Amino acid sequence: MRTLRLGVRLSPRTHFCHHIMRELRDYLKFLAARILTPSRSLKDWEAKNFHLQKVQLPNSKLTKDLEKLCLEKGGTLTFGEFITEEMCGKNGFYNTHRDFGKTIVNKVWPQAIFNFCQENSLNLIVEVGSGDGSLGKEVLKLAKKRKVKLNWTGIEINRSLWKKIQKNKPQNFVLLKSAAELNLQKNLTIFAYSLDSMPNEVIVNNAMLGVKIANGILEEVLLSENNLKRRGILFKDGIFRTKNYTFDFSAWILHQNQRAYIPINGFLVILDYVKKMEASSKILIIDEMKPSPHSASTYHLATPRILNSRIRDYETLEAAYKNTGNNLWYFPMYLKPLAGFLKELGFTKIKHDGEMRTAAKLKGEELENIGPDLCKAVSASFLTAVSKNSFKIPFPF
Repeated sequence: MRTLRLGVRLSPRTHFCHHIMRELRDYLKFLAARILTPSRSLKDWEAKNFHLQKVQLPNSKLTKDLEKLCLEKGGTLTFGEFITEEMCGKNGFYNTHRDFGKTIVNKVWPQAIFNFCQENSLNLIVEVGSGDGSLGKEVLKLAKKRKVKLNWTGIEINRSLWKKIQKNKPQNFVLLKSAAELNLQKNLTIFAYSLDSMPNEVIVNNAMLGVKIANGILEEVLLSENNLKRRGILFKDGIFRTKNYTFDFSAWILHQNQRAYIPINGFLVILDYVKKMEASSKILIIDEMKPSPHSASTYHLATPRILNSRIRDYETLEAAYKNTGNNLWYFPMYLKPLAGFLKELGFTKIKHDGEMRTAAKLKGEELENIGPDLCKAVSASFLTAVSKNSFKIPFPF
């Protein structure tokens, strides 16, 4: 489940006003192109950024798998289904690449998590997407040294990582495959760089974006109501319904052809784990967050990122599709929709700050040398179970 990362991150200064600079850079390219090719118009530039893509796929083995899945699903895939096969399929990225990358979460967070559990009288930690298990092992090593009993449950669906976790696994480290195997308990549930591995779905022109793949060609399409119905999904007027849950995105007013990559799958995963929390449980989300857009821009919202790539944000996805099978995709959320969702789930005391600042505060360290951080830590307290199954998701800015 977890996307391990090579721990190379750009500085906060590099990310300063990234969303504004991206728009300016692309527009300057348009102006330069008009000087060289005077016939090129603003309409051409808009078409480049907003038209539906049609791309020849390079990876023959993965393409065959995608074509087969496409037929099984009635001729089209949702964007999320496409990404899931592209990343996790037999010939997808995770099964054909050794280098998943790695974060430094096991270096930054063990003392902070230990202190947090002590302050909140928690002795069970559930980590969603435990990767190679290094974070759990470090926290348990520290607890043993302090003679404190902690129990760690790691959830990991990637079987290739299970062997790494099993190596030198502490006795009180339990490894599971899903939330369904958990018992209802008071716990701290940690999502450390795992939610952004959940593929987004895409809405555009009050419809859901999908892809169809045939004869080696991927073509973006708008999914029909019947096609969604086969999957138990209804999307109309900004309301997304699936699995007895309703997510109201009607506040997300989009321009014509503007896309919004919505975190449905991440929200559904959070719901699975909230069902296993007793009152007074805590949640900790450590992840990269998208900077809020400065306005209701005509640029696409919450675009996916490709980790090992010079161009991190793919606005049109043309280059990303052409690299199908070799992309380490991830999907950073916006902070405001995430916090709004947690509040409606019954969480209180929702706090957020830079990852390094939060960890330093919990460890009791000085903050002078810690600047703003694109990666955030969001913590919240679970007050009580909520029976509601309808959630209004606020616009990102």
